[in-house]
Amino acid sequence: MNQYNRHATAPLDAIIPEIMATWDEDKPKMTFGGFEFNIYSLRLKTFCRAAYKNSLKCSHCNLEAGYFAVESFAHDKRENPSVHINLYGRKDDGEEVLFTHDHTLARSLGGKEISTIPQ
Repeated sequence: MNQYNRHATAPLDAIIPEIMATWDEDKPKMTFGGFEFNIYSLRLKTFCRAAYKNSLKCSHCNLEAGYFAVESFAHDKRENPSVHINLYGRKDDGEEVLFTHDHTLARSLGGKEISTIPQ
């Protein structure tokens, strides 16, 4: 069973600029496909920083991210479930791959903090 219900998909350029524009705001939200969701998480800022550096690829397999999906958890059976966005890429065989935020070097081991907007 899939853990998410998909409500809409969004191209990278529909989401990334909005995150960049609201980087320093306190708990910004945006609307896409008729759904409102938060855009202030560390996970989204990690993706945004990678996109800004033109390197929105998996550090392990080099798969490139292609789009965001507006999703809710499958177990949330409310009429108007809480939604969030996830980042996906597609393998050559068409398999969809969920991107997770991943620190190549954990912050606790000296990895960089991303609390400021990319320069």
